[in-house]
Amino acid sequence: MRTKNAELMHDLRMPLQLICSCGQLLEEEVGENERAQEYIKMLLNGAAEMQRMLSGALEASRPGADAVRFERVDLISRTWEICARCQLYAGRKDIRLGFHANADRLELALDEEKYTRILMNLLSNALKFTPEGGRVRVQVRALGDFVEVRVSDNGCGIAPDRIDSIFEPHETDGGYGYGLYIARAYAHMLGGELRAASEPLHGSAFTLRLPVRSVEAAQRAADGMAERTELA
Repeated sequence: MRTKNAELMHDLRMPLQLICSCGQLLEEEVGENERAQEYIKMLLNGAAEMQRMLSGALEASRPGADAVRFERVDLISRTWEICARCQLYAGRKDIRLGFHANADRLELALDEEKYTRILMNLLSNALKFTPEGGRVRVQVRALGDFVEVRVSDNGCGIAPDRIDSIFEPHETDGGYGYGLYIARAYAHMLGGELRAASEPLHGSAFTLRLPVRSVEAAQRAADGMAERTELA
C-alpha cells in the first residue's frame, strides 16, 4: 500500500505543476484586474502548499522516513496565514471567518507541515458543516507552558453518541473520515492533544493543545516516542 501511495503522489506532481504554470500565465494576462489577481494569487498559494505537502508526503513514504522535524515557528503568524488562505471559500459561503490571538508573536518548536495539516483539516470541516451566514472562529491562546489553538463554529454540531468516535477512521457523509484521525495522530506526534466538544444544532469546537518547548527538547521527545512505537 505504501508503494502504491508513493506512485500516486509521484504521478500527481505533473498535473499540479500544470496548474501552477497556467496560474502564472493567467497572472500575466489579467493585467490590472485586482479581483482576478486576488483569485490567481490564492490559486497559486494553494497549489504551492499542495506541492509542499506532496513533497513531504513523498519523503514520508520512504521506509523509516515518517518522522517529526521540529523548527522554530511563529505559531500566530502561521495560523493567520492558514486562515487567510481559507477566506475566499468562507466568503463564497457567506461565512464569517474570524481570527484572534492573545499575543502578537509566539515562537515554539513545531513541525510546520504537520501543524498546517491539522489546522487545514479542522478549518475544512468547520467550513463544510457551517451553513451560509454562519461563523467560524480561530483563537490562539498562550497559556504559559502551553498554547491552545481553538477552531469553533455554529454549524450543525455532532451527535452525543458520535463525539467519542469522530477521531476514528471510518466513512462519513461526503468523505472517508480520515481527516480528524490524521489530525489527532499528528497532534500526538507534536507532543500535544486534540479534543472536541459539540452541541447538536449549535456548533462544535476543536482545541489543539501544544507544549511550549525548545526545538531540542521537542525533537528528543518525538524521537523517543518513535522508538517506543517501533518496539511496541
